[in-house]
Amino acid sequence: MKLRKIVAGIFAFTGLWWVMGLILTMLVPPIGIMVNLYFLPGWLIYAGWWRILYALPVKFSPRIFWLLSALVHLAYFGLSYTDLGLTSLDADLSRNWWLVIAGISCICIIPKNVAEQDASSDAIPSVSEKLL
Repeated sequence: MKLRKIVAGIFAFTGLWWVMGLILTMLVPPIGIMVNLYFLPGWLIYAGWWRILYALPVKFSPRIFWLLSALVHLAYFGLSYTDLGLTSLDADLSRNWWLVIAGISCICIIPKNVAEQDASSDAIPSVSEKLL
């Protein structure tokens, strides 16, 4: 399995906890609507993780998607320290979640061929190559 697909699967399944919490906010409609609008970019990224997991085509480059994933989660991390940020009972868990997701999303931005580069091009030439 590919790294990006594995990461998307882990994020999608762990994101189910956030989904359940956000759906529960809809029990109080005015507050629930505002909270879900606040997290709308996160909802879009969440949908993208499922698309990548099931290998559905995305409208743009997967690298752009992972960049957006990192930016959205870094934005939520930054907003969590402001008056605009919605903090939960365990704000540190939320902040750590957003940083971990952003960091791993940054790893998924790296092109596939970087990991597959020919190691021999960086290798030290052998004695026989020096004599030629």
